[in-house]
Amino acid sequence: MKIAFFTITYPMPSFFLRSFLQSIASQSCNNFDLIIGNDGNLEIDLLCKEYSFSCYTIVNLSGMGNFIKIRELLLRKIINDYDIIIFGDSDDFFSFNRVKIITNLIKIYPIIVNDFSMVGESNKIICSKYLSKRISPGQKIHLNFIKRKNIFGLSNTAVQSYLLKNLDFNTQSPALDWYLFYQILFKNKNYAYFTNQCLTFYRQHNNGISSFANNLNSLKDKLNYTLSVKKKHYQSLIKLHIPVKKEYSTLQNETLSKSKFPFWWE
Repeated sequence: MKIAFFTITYPMPSFFLRSFLQSIASQSCNNFDLIIGNDGNLEIDLLCKEYSFSCYTIVNLSGMGNFIKIRELLLRKIINDYDIIIFGDSDDFFSFNRVKIITNLIKIYPIIVNDFSMVGESNKIICSKYLSKRISPGQKIHLNFIKRKNIFGLSNTAVQSYLLKNLDFNTQSPALDWYLFYQILFKNKNYAYFTNQCLTFYRQHNNGISSFANNLNSLKDKLNYTLSVKKKHYQSLIKLHIPVKKEYSTLQNETLSKSKFPFWWE
């Protein structure tokens, strides 16, 4: 079983990238290849040489397009070479057992979504096991669960690679993760398995597109931004003949979640 740990890096503080690389190098199970798509980070080659990896590949994609296109190009490049793809953002870091837990579970469940703890820019934990506040360990996540919200990120998920074939990346929404996993669950009539046995440490900073720390001026701004993202998301799915017209038509009736622990785009 060939496993790829897939990430994209870009210009960012060295501390973020070092935290990421250290957590990868410290995995208790190291039978995987680290695949890095580099969009203009000038330090990545040097920093990778400081850490001990069994195997890593850096693919320079600077200037190849926007962040969606870059991910599509690299995924399509490696998808036939690996059985399992583990996703992780390079400004996040991970519990030492993430690869091991996912490797064990994904033999049974082809889609894994793991919990995350939110951390600040200095790695201090802001909220531990965020998704577990509302989701039970071992819960099966079906398509209906993510019709109006999302818990699937490109830093807390893993899939058997065949599920990534024939996916459409042509969306105007910045919520690429939601768009891809919606397709996966719809097309395969499958479900994801939720675990909090391993963690993603999800970095909160103002530059994050869907970060909970995103610096919007008011609740009205946040609502308007969320609605604009969801509108583009549903429009993209409708073009694929995926039935979300009801969700799209009732968008303007939505209000921000009153939950203390809202999911993405809820």
